[in-house]
Amino acid sequence: MKSIAVFTSLILSVSVYAKPVEMWECQQHSFSDWRNILVVATVEEGRQKGSIEVAGISHAATFSIQGFDRRWDFGQQPRSVGYSFVIQPDGSAMYYDFRLQGQTKPSNFMFCRKRLD
Repeated sequence: MKSIAVFTSLILSVSVYAKPVEMWECQQHSFSDWRNILVVATVEEGRQKGSIEVAGISHAATFSIQGFDRRWDFGQQPRSVGYSFVIQPDGSAMYYDFRLQGQTKPSNFMFCRKRLD
């Protein structure tokens, strides 16, 4: 009986932390009709974790708010972050690849909107 309670507790705790409280849809152009979503970014309850989904692949991410911007860091390297996806308050988004040498500039620009469910 004790093992059932522990198992149920684990399932409930995982589902609580995995529930998204924010979801953003992103596409290449702001003037498109929103049928071609390239990236979906989510924020989980607690606002410290989230995910980035692109081309059907989901990456677990660390989420933070830096100033006015929402930021997802993922693809952790031994001593640094591998990639970042940043959405500004106006919906502009930038993708950064920190694996490259030297100073990193955004390699992709998108436009995002908060999904209201």
